[in-house]
Amino acid sequence: MDGAAPGKLRGPVRVVAVRLGRAGRVYYFDPRDLPLTRGAWVVVETQRGLETGQVVVEPREVVAEKVVWPLRPVVRLATESDLAQRDQWQQKEQQAFALGMEKVEQHHLPMRIVDAEYGFDGSRLTFYFTAPERVDFRELVRDLASTFHTRIDLRQVGARDVARMVGGIGPCGRPVCCASFLSEFRPVTIRMAKDQGLPLNPEKLSGLCGRLMCCLAYELDRVPATVTTAATGADGTARPAGCPLNGCGGDGQAPGPAPGESADPDGPAAALPATDGATRRRPRRRRRHRRPSAA
Repeated sequence: MDGAAPGKLRGPVRVVAVRLGRAGRVYYFDPRDLPLTRGAWVVVETQRGLETGQVVVEPREVVAEKVVWPLRPVVRLATESDLAQRDQWQQKEQQAFALGMEKVEQHHLPMRIVDAEYGFDGSRLTFYFTAPERVDFRELVRDLASTFHTRIDLRQVGARDVARMVGGIGPCGRPVCCASFLSEFRPVTIRMAKDQGLPLNPEKLSGLCGRLMCCLAYELDRVPATVTTAATGADGTARPAGCPLNGCGGDGQAPGPAPGESADPDGPAAALPATDGATRRRPRRRRRHRRPSAA
């Protein structure tokens, strides 16, 4: 998190990390003097009002530059009535989600509802949607407000956020990282896979969201510069060690794109010449002239 500290505050600041919503992002709050432990449910103050969240990191001191100001406080530890109220509104979210999709079809809008989420006290209902382009949903908002009799917010999300909300099982057999512990998305490039000697196969490098898997950035800093010479083949040529978890398994494939393969997994395969620069012409076939048969 980045932010400018107020005034000349440059020293450490005591904060607590709280995750808001289902698989939501993690934000810093002022813990005050509350006895907060990891996993505890709390009621916090946000820009949208009171919200419930779960403590993921106990109170600690961080530098002021890493805090987004103003630093809002933790109001109190969540009581049984707070959690019961939260569960009550969550039970109504499925019905709101179904009605939201019906309203979108009635208005013939090119968008898809992904999730519906009520606020802590039910005074706000947020619909998350995806769309290929900008959508004019003003009439839809009026229709939804008259149906649910509460404030309606529509927020467009990307493919990675959809995977965070929906969840699922990744190629490794574990729940996807974005829905389990990731708080922010780190930029992932195809260069990260190439530097680790992984085969540039779109099917193996893409996650459930259709984008490059976030785990490609986990071990990038630990990969030594000699990763391409970690293993040697029987013929004495240097080969990458590979990663069994990603399907490479030290099969001796070069870290760069193979002939006829593109470095961009989302793009078409580039037509690469089979020779080392010289264009080889196909030899001409000689025509055989038949002798005229004797009469």
